[in-house]
Amino acid sequence: KKSPTRQATSKQNKMGNVPLVVDMPIDPVSGEEKSDNYINVFVPEKGKVKVELSQLLHWSLYEIKQLIGRAQQILHNRDVGRRTFQWITKFSQKTATSIFGHLDDFRKGKIDYYEVVLILIMCSHSHYREKVRFVMKTFDFDGNNTVSDDEMTSMVIAAINGLRRLSNGTYLSNRHLEIVAQSIFAQVDIAAENSVTYPEVIRYVENNIVLMEFMQQFEPSEAVLENSSVFR
Repeated sequence: KKSPTRQATSKQNKMGNVPLVVDMPIDPVSGEEKSDNYINVFVPEKGKVKVELSQLLHWSLYEIKQLIGRAQQILHNRDVGRRTFQWITKFSQKTATSIFGHLDDFRKGKIDYYEVVLILIMCSHSHYREKVRFVMKTFDFDGNNTVSDDEMTSMVIAAINGLRRLSNGTYLSNRHLEIVAQSIFAQVDIAAENSVTYPEVIRYVENNIVLMEFMQQFEPSEAVLENSSVFR
């Protein structure tokens, strides 16, 4: 029996291969939309990641850092076209075209840079604690070693959209994505300081069994020593 956190009510798909749009479940008591742990709806079950995207799995954090460095040289915004995707990933033209086509499920000719980075980090060949540290470093845009409300919103939206694309999951509207992000931020920001720290985020992740199990399936069986420059 599937966990209720994985269930969602979807609207009829009338656009062929375009992803379904889902509504957030309604609490039967309050009548309000339930956003707690709704990120779990989009976490692919073990072994359910699309085989066409398998080359996005098991990267090292050092390899991801190198990709980020290449991207920072040429990107002016979050939009990544097919040729740029090929250049920053160093995939062959054939591989890059295939993977890009699966990520660009709305056929816009572009994908979101941060969604790609989140996929790579969450599915990287590293311990979940180092994944969380790297994600926070990536979204700490002002460099103050905490993640603000706005930074967390960007991080959660990129994570949900990235996870959805890994398994051809359903699509959540921007309004609902922001509701989910705000709910998660409220759960993580225990000190109510309008920013979250690494220990607070780790506590949230470790209490989310579905998310933990997903990230841990890509962990090495033994400790991996990463180049220290990864976390600078």
